[in-house]
Amino acid sequence: MHRLFSSAGMSLIVVLLIPVGAIAAASYQVSPTADNDCSDFQCQLQPALSASASDGQDSEVILSQGGYNGNFEYLPAIGGDGRLKIQGGWNSGFTARTRDPASTILDGNNNGIVLKLNDVIVNEGATIKGGGSLEIEGITLRNGNAPAYGGGLFAATVPPGSITLKRNIFENNTSAALGGGCIVLSADALPGSRGGNVTLDSNIIRNNRATGYRDGGEVEPGEGGGCMVFASNTTIIANNLVYNNSAGIANSFNGTGGGLYIDLLSGSVYIVNNTVSGNQVNSLDAGPSGNGGGINVSTNDESGWGGANVFLYNNIVYGNVVKKNNAVFPGTAWDIHNAVAGSGPLKGSLTIAYSDFQHLRGRTGSVAPVFSHNLNIDPKFSTSGFLYRLTEASKCIDGGSNTAPHMPKIDLAWEMRPQDGDRNGTAITNMGAYEKVIRKGLPLPATLLLLE
Repeated sequence: MHRLFSSAGMSLIVVLLIPVGAIAAASYQVSPTADNDCSDFQCQLQPALSASASDGQDSEVILSQGGYNGNFEYLPAIGGDGRLKIQGGWNSGFTARTRDPASTILDGNNNGIVLKLNDVIVNEGATIKGGGSLEIEGITLRNGNAPAYGGGLFAATVPPGSITLKRNIFENNTSAALGGGCIVLSADALPGSRGGNVTLDSNIIRNNRATGYRDGGEVEPGEGGGCMVFASNTTIIANNLVYNNSAGIANSFNGTGGGLYIDLLSGSVYIVNNTVSGNQVNSLDAGPSGNGGGINVSTNDESGWGGANVFLYNNIVYGNVVKKNNAVFPGTAWDIHNAVAGSGPLKGSLTIAYSDFQHLRGRTGSVAPVFSHNLNIDPKFSTSGFLYRLTEASKCIDGGSNTAPHMPKIDLAWEMRPQDGDRNGTAITNMGAYEKVIRKGLPLPATLLLLE
C-alpha cells in the first residue's frame, strides 16, 4: 500500500512552510487580462502567488470571473508568510462576487498540477519547519495531470496551520499515485504531534482519477481517485458531492478509494451529509485487491502514532464498484473500505450512522464498526438533469440525524437544513448533500441550479 511515509523511496516528509507571526495582510486583485506587476496589488495569478509567497505577510488573492490557463504555484521559502486565502467569483470591479465556482476556472491543460500550495521535500531524518493556513473557495480546478500527487490541487501544511476547501469544483484531473482531483496533507512527522484542522465543505469532485504507476520493478496502486486526505487532527468532510472518479487501471494497476481516500495519523474525521456515488476502483485479482469503490478510511500504520476515530453520519455512499478487467465483481458494491486499526496502540474506532450504503469491506485486523439507523436501499436519485438530488420516492428523505456532529446548516445548493422533506410535520435532515426534494410536476427552485 502506498504511503507518504514509506512508499516509493519516501520515509518522512518535510513541508516547507511559514511562521505564525505575520501580522499584516496583503490583498491581490487578479484577473486574466492584468499585467505581471503586482506593485499596485493588481496582477495576474502567478505573479500574485509569487508575491504572496515572498512579501512577509498574510495574503488574500481574489480572482475575477474568467479562465486562467496554466500551472500555478505558491512556494514560500522558509521564513515566508503565514496565511493564504484564494477566492474566486469576483466581478471585474471587485465589488461583488457570485457563489458559483464554475465562473472562475483554473485549467491545467493536462500538463502538471493545476494549483500547488507549498511543497513536500523527502529526506531521511527530516525536520518540520513552520506552519500556515490555506483556504480555497469558489474556484473550478480542472485538467490537471500530475506525475505523482494531486492532479487538480496539491495543498500541504503542518501545525498549527489548517486547510479549508470550500465550494470548489475539482473535475477531469489525473494523478499517477495519490489524489486525482486533490491531495490535502496536514500532518507533522514527529511522533505524538498533530497537524492543523482540515475542512472539505460543499465541493463537487467528479471525473478525476488516480491511475497507479511503476516504481522500478514494483507496481504501485492509484489511491484516492477523487481526493486523498492525509491528516492528524480534526478533519471535517461535509456536504460534498463525489461522483464518477476512479482509482487504478483495468489490467494494469490496482486502486483504493475511488471517490475518497482518508488516511489518518491521529485525531478524528467527521464525514457528514456527503453523496458519494458512481465511483470505482480496479483490481488485478479476484481477491479483490482493489478496495473502497466509494470511500477508503484508514489509520496510518507508522510506529509512534496514536489511534484515530472515524464518524460517518447522514451520508449516501451507494452505487460504487470494484472492477476486474472492466467487469464488476458480481453481487458486490464495495462502497466503503474499513482499514481503521482494530488492536494495539494504534486502535481506532469507526461509527456509521443514519447513512445509506450497500457494502462495507473490512481489512484484516480492522476495528469492528458501530452501526446505527442505516439503510441499504436505492436512494432514488433524480434522472431529470439534476443528478444526485433526491426524488420524493427516496427513503433517504428525512433519514438523517439533526444531532449528527458537524452537520452543515446549509446544503450543497444553499438550501437551509433541516427541512420537512416527507411533509409529516417534523423537519429532519436528509441523507446526502442535498436537502431539497425533487417533486413530480413542480418547477425546481433556482438554488438547485447552483453547483451542477
